[in-house]
Amino acid sequence: MLKKIAISFAAVAVMAAGAYAGYVDISTLTALAFKPSNNVTVMYLADTAATSAQSYVIASKNTAGDTIYATSNISTTIYKITPPTVAGTSGPGVKLADNEAHISKLVAGESLFTDWTAM
Repeated sequence: MLKKIAISFAAVAVMAAGAYAGYVDISTLTALAFKPSNNVTVMYLADTAATSAQSYVIASKNTAGDTIYATSNISTTIYKITPPTVAGTSGPGVKLADNEAHISKLVAGESLFTDWTAM
């Protein structure tokens, strides 16, 4: 199910990528007709450089859990990471944000996903 959601979102996000710079919480974008499940945050980062191919990375997390899932346009794999729980920073009850340490290290078109586990 998660794979289908990620693939569906990727198709929509690629079409809207040129309009946004930096990580974007897609739930704040009224132009997209995509609504994640309750308590799920989906962050999207696009490479908007005019001289490069369109690249992106997508990450998601349910605030009820502690695992973050991510993929990119270069990878056919979905990766996951479970950061240590730190009150107010990571773990259950914490919404995924663009400054989260593990996703802030990812770049549009990520291919390495260092320290992440392939699903």
